[in-house]
Amino acid sequence: MSYHSKSMKKIFILCLLLAASLGLSAQGKFFGGNSIGYGCDDTGGALSCQPTSGQDTLNGCDRLPVNGQTFETSGTYVQNLTNVFGCDSLLTLVLTIQQVDSTVSVLGQTMTAIGAGTYQWLSCDSSWMPIPGATQQSFTPTQSGSYGVAVTLNGCSDTSGCGFIFVVGTDPELAHHGYAIRPQPVVGFIGLEVPADHVVRSLAMYDVLGRKVEVWAPQLGPRMRLPMPATRGLYFLHIVEEEGRAVVLRVLSE
Repeated sequence: MSYHSKSMKKIFILCLLLAASLGLSAQGKFFGGNSIGYGCDDTGGALSCQPTSGQDTLNGCDRLPVNGQTFETSGTYVQNLTNVFGCDSLLTLVLTIQQVDSTVSVLGQTMTAIGAGTYQWLSCDSSWMPIPGATQQSFTPTQSGSYGVAVTLNGCSDTSGCGFIFVVGTDPELAHHGYAIRPQPVVGFIGLEVPADHVVRSLAMYDVLGRKVEVWAPQLGPRMRLPMPATRGLYFLHIVEEEGRAVVLRVLSE
């Protein structure tokens, strides 16, 4: 690669400085600098850069940033770089990027992690706290609530979204903790009565398949007015209090 006289002068000065720092003569070739290397040669009065190359093997989770590029798939890549002296450098990257599948399927009251790895099921209602003993690929909750799973594979981890499970055979109204919905069935809006001294952190509505259909910001006061989904049917109002306790109320919309 050739350079204009101004660039050549700059590189030549840098070579002189490098030679001085190494205690060498300014004549001949000098190598060093970045991890790839570079060469400067003023022998015979012609200044040139020596092409250099290197290889790096890296491992990462999900995605891997290298020299301003982000890689998401394992493989071998070549980067064209310029070292500190303006010389061409080729860097071969051998990348292993571990992708973790945290997808969850739901069949009835059982949640199953699709991807391979080790598993830890979590309670979304309790700030993603691990559920003791829930480390199998499938998980069947014993009480209604929102749950997710952390999947770990080859040192990489990913966490699923939350899914709501209504446990058949239990009546959420029995654990309403003083909350009430009036009237029932609901037409247009939910009238939610909040017991005194209870602070609501979040509100969400799920359908009978466990899909989240509405999310509301908590309102001040002993009674909240929440718009219902347009589709008639049975829903579950999921309330999380400031202390992390979860309350589930059945809502019938007409």
